[in-house]
Amino acid sequence: MTEKTILVLGAQGVLGQFTARALQAAGYRVLRGGRRREAAEDFRWVDLDVPGSLSAALKGVDLVVSSIEDPEVRAELEVLRQGGAMLSQATIPASARRRLQQVAESGARGTLVLNSGFSGVGALVARQLLEEYPQATRIELGYIISAGGSAGLAGSRYIHRLLATQPQLRVQNRKFPAPRGVRPCFDLSDNDEIWLSSEVSGKRLVQTWLAVAERPLSGLLRLLNKLGLLARLPQAALTAMVRLKPMPSRLTCEPMRSRIALYQNGRLLVAQGVSAEGDYNSTVQSTCLFVGALLAQPEGAWPQGLYGVEDLFRLHDLRADLEQKRILVQALVD
Repeated sequence: MTEKTILVLGAQGVLGQFTARALQAAGYRVLRGGRRREAAEDFRWVDLDVPGSLSAALKGVDLVVSSIEDPEVRAELEVLRQGGAMLSQATIPASARRRLQQVAESGARGTLVLNSGFSGVGALVARQLLEEYPQATRIELGYIISAGGSAGLAGSRYIHRLLATQPQLRVQNRKFPAPRGVRPCFDLSDNDEIWLSSEVSGKRLVQTWLAVAERPLSGLLRLLNKLGLLARLPQAALTAMVRLKPMPSRLTCEPMRSRIALYQNGRLLVAQGVSAEGDYNSTVQSTCLFVGALLAQPEGAWPQGLYGVEDLFRLHDLRADLEQKRILVQALVD
């Protein structure tokens, strides 16, 4: 097999650095992209505030993997407009995704694949279940996110972005795979987030539920929610709870669990759970799997445009590889 060259954007951060290491261990030639200049041969300087820096870094690259959280989605837009292929680990809001979709529909030259982290596995499960239960009228996606572990400050900022959007959110219990079990979840259905491609969900209602792994923090957030104060929660209040850590030598392995359920007119049809270890660890492992699946396709087979991993891949084709990476899909009995 010809050695493929992968550029990892954001490789000076925790997620990007461990993604680069894992891809290198898998046998790819990896270039690390970042804003702080380095003299290393495997480094390429990329500053999205500097026009042209990304274009220069893309020369000779087969695939880009990006861990950069950029509200303006500048790297994603450049790949769509100029050509190439990118897998994005970033959590891209619906408003930004609509902008990407407009560019893609106006004549994309590149291939952009979103949702390449742990949530992408849940999207694959949802696609398979919808093929088995096409009569479903509602899709439920449930995720547990941690403010601790390797995600640290980034995890806290993400929790704030998801929850501090309204004074009060609906809270209901949802069951996740062990050891998480039944957890109180916030209803994010009205949030500016997309967790499943509309090509897969169709016109069905998609409800997203989010639980916070740390019980004391979850309790505090639910109290603020009950008082109608959730939207007033400053981001600093969450990030102050997380001690700033140096670059870790290894990723944490806290239990990551998600829930995918289908309903028909209020009646549960089926529920499955996804289990993995570690927030960033599961993201790295999922990304490596999707990179392999994409690069295994024949040269020129990548469709141009904007996609989620659930649009391009099938769970049954990747299940054995997922299990090798200790990412397990199992039935969930409510």
